[in-house]
Amino acid sequence: MPAKPVVAMPERPVIQAPKPNDIKYSPADVLKRLDEAVSMLNSQVNAHNLNVNFSMDQSFALPVVTMRDKDSGEVIRQFPNHTAIELAHHFDSLKGILHNSKV
Repeated sequence: MPAKPVVAMPERPVIQAPKPNDIKYSPADVLKRLDEAVSMLNSQVNAHNLNVNFSMDQSFALPVVTMRDKDSGEVIRQFPNHTAIELAHHFDSLKGILHNSKV
């Protein structure tokens, strides 16, 4: 009976923690770019005589972009939508109810 070939075991792999990403995030830059995007959208729709207008509301903690009919003022689309904003306000009012710091 022929001898079985000897199989060498691979070396144990070296496990290293992932390196942290070098992400540079500036909220002010993000808001500036979002404001520029809204301005560009308005320029484009005006150039094509579309009856919509984009705006950004920063009174909330996060920017809210709204697309409205120019004539009626009716909201056509909003990001984030009205329901998401209502939920965020309700979560804010539930602070202290959902989590009690007393042990």
